[in-house]
Amino acid sequence: MENYLIRTNANHAGVFRTSVESDKVLQEAHRGMADLLNARNADEIVFGANMTTLTFAISRSIGRLLNRGDTILLTHMDHEGNVGPWMHLARDLGLKVKWLKFNLKTYEYDLNEFAELLSEGNVRLAAINYASNCLGTVNDVKRITEMAHQSDTIVFVDAVQYVPHGP
Repeated sequence: MENYLIRTNANHAGVFRTSVESDKVLQEAHRGMADLLNARNADEIVFGANMTTLTFAISRSIGRLLNRGDTILLTHMDHEGNVGPWMHLARDLGLKVKWLKFNLKTYEYDLNEFAELLSEGNVRLAAINYASNCLGTVNDVKRITEMAHQSDTIVFVDAVQYVPHGP
């Protein structure tokens, strides 16, 4: 980081030396993260100021797919960075918000309740975390995603806290 910031930190896609070097460093970082996260390719990796800022931006993009009265599903297990942006979106678009609880003994999502919430209809988005920053729980994201997709529900996963645990 020090070398990058001191010697190659420049605007991207420029034609001058530091810009070209900066692009190379970022391309290597994207490839490295893709390898670490088991991504299909480096184009799936996005860097930003922080996850909260990225989630806010993504929430606005996903919001274009939603309509007034649609339901989004949030959890109390999540970091504020994966709740606040969606709450703002719900307020701005007139969306309903429902909350997925977690078991206070196991600290895991209640998947029976999740199925019940999905069956109530009109749940267009489920925003969940892969691993809880407070509880240490690693959630069964594969199962949750399978369940949600059966109901044509979009799943947004904040996986920042999962990186040390997986893939």
